[in-house]
Amino acid sequence: MKLRIPAVSEEDKFDLIMNIVSFIPPFNSLRRRDKQVLTGLYYANHKYSAVPENKRNVIIFDYDTRMEIADKYGMSISTIYVCMMRLRKKGIITADTLVKKYIIHDTDQIIFNLSTNE
Repeated sequence: MKLRIPAVSEEDKFDLIMNIVSFIPPFNSLRRRDKQVLTGLYYANHKYSAVPENKRNVIIFDYDTRMEIADKYGMSISTIYVCMMRLRKKGIITADTLVKKYIIHDTDQIIFNLSTNE
């Protein structure tokens, strides 16, 4: 099954994708605020994709990026820190990197392969 991502702003696209995949582990165990923080981190990862990975991670986990996320979603900075702590406990991020197998990238479609075990 193919799902086309409708035309939305680049920043909002990551929120939309997160909503679509929110039934898949580990995203299905996240709270709404945790998903918003994670989406903000994924957007920052995309926004700075031209920067080498080690420097990009410094930018992504910088205080200024956290403040941008807080402003976008109307959260306090302390809420951001609590959400990031929960994301670390779930193994979705580490202290200073995004876990690669869970990163959501910019895309125009999502494909689900449904199979049955016979």
